[in-house]
Amino acid sequence: LNLSQGILLLGSATPSLKTYYQALNKEISLLQLPKRIDNSILPEVKLVDMREELKKGRRKIISHDLHELISSTLAAQEQVILLLNRRGFSTFILCRECGYVMTCDNCSATLVYHNSGKLQCHYCHKPKTIPDICPKCSSRYIKYFGTGTQKLEEELHKEFPQAKIARMDYDTTKGNFSHDKIINDFKAKKFDILLGTQMVAKGHDIKNVTAVGIISADSALNIPDFRSAERTFALLTQAAGRAGRGNLEGKVIIQTYNSNHYVLLASKNHDYEAFYNEEILYRRQLNYPPFTNLIKITFFNQDKDDAKEHAQLLINELKNFTINTDIEILGPFTPPIEKINNLYRYNILIKGSYLDNVKKYLSDNIIYTKQNISIDVDPMSII
Repeated sequence: LNLSQGILLLGSATPSLKTYYQALNKEISLLQLPKRIDNSILPEVKLVDMREELKKGRRKIISHDLHELISSTLAAQEQVILLLNRRGFSTFILCRECGYVMTCDNCSATLVYHNSGKLQCHYCHKPKTIPDICPKCSSRYIKYFGTGTQKLEEELHKEFPQAKIARMDYDTTKGNFSHDKIINDFKAKKFDILLGTQMVAKGHDIKNVTAVGIISADSALNIPDFRSAERTFALLTQAAGRAGRGNLEGKVIIQTYNSNHYVLLASKNHDYEAFYNEEILYRRQLNYPPFTNLIKITFFNQDKDDAKEHAQLLINELKNFTINTDIEILGPFTPPIEKINNLYRYNILIKGSYLDNVKKYLSDNIIYTKQNISIDVDPMSII
């Protein structure tokens, strides 16, 4: 109930599919700003297929085209932002003999190597010493795989020794105001290149930035969540928008292993409507928002079987309660990271056009007060 007759204004270059769907269906008003401020030109975006780089024998993190763009930008005394959607030095440690991957003792997450010489879990943050031999087969053939912000920083120092480089990720922004200090120093031209994770992609208005490189465009597309395409498009579009915000022309290079993907093609053309028209078809076919409503219920337990059993009991209750309705109940299923802080997790996903009766059932049976249960209505993620 709007007691004050106030107006809520939602503003974004990449609105959520649900919001845009509501606007097209006149549930909310749609106002568009088709041009940049001062009519500045959107940056030119180029997709670089890293499979072709590999065929040419180039195995570096930075493609030839991105290397050339960074070189020309530095020569013009302009600035560069590089986005890598991960942190750490290498993504994981793998035994080449048996395939064993180092994981956290408390969580089922893969441990990440940092150049402090430690492995670290990015969920519970527990460190672990790097073993000399594989814990599973005792082989000494343990190798670092993947690319993190620290490794990218190291390569940049080798390729561009004259450049002053700032790295902005979880590890460099732990202190108070450290995030603001890095950005302010970059604005003051104390650094030539700013590299980092998602926090470098949004909101910054730095006139001297004319080049943006996106290193790992595909990584977020592979997350098993119905919003992964939407999040990836938003991230790429927002990151690309950091280039050419002043009077200088901007250029963007997106490195990808899937250059024909509709998300990448729409990002290249700054075309939100093309992305929306493609993505909304999949949402309709798979019956995901905005065509349905969701409730996610997560069970936590130190005993994996107990967590699954309790989840299944609730599923049985809900199926009996929702019989002869259009409500669909999925699960129990484990998320990609099934254990965090020594607690195993099982999810239930409830889908339906009208879920008020399910909410009332959960409330009347005080499900929400039970230990080790989390209820998320209209979840932003289903994993």
